[in-house]
Amino acid sequence: MNSIIAIIIGALVLFFPGFLLSFLVFPDPKRFDFWERIGTSLGLSALIDMLIITILAQPSLRALTFTGFLGSILAFCGACAVFLILRKQSRQTFMNFWTRSQPSD
Repeated sequence: MNSIIAIIIGALVLFFPGFLLSFLVFPDPKRFDFWERIGTSLGLSALIDMLIITILAQPSLRALTFTGFLGSILAFCGACAVFLILRKQSRQTFMNFWTRSQPSD
């Protein structure tokens, strides 16, 4: 049970923030293929995690705890999801991400 929770939290922290942000920053579906989008998501997630840790570690905040960090990641993912829904071009790219394009004959 603990390993399943660790996998879910790891995916939440190391993948989802960058995955959602990649659709906002790069909305063109022809810009990246599947693996490039996954690699970009991991890099953006690492960048977002470091930025959130830097902000939470400020001496005036004293908020660098696990729950504070996880809550900040969830808030960031929620904000990205709202912007993704509101932006039509990004939403279409997100919805079409999992469908495979058929080769033209």
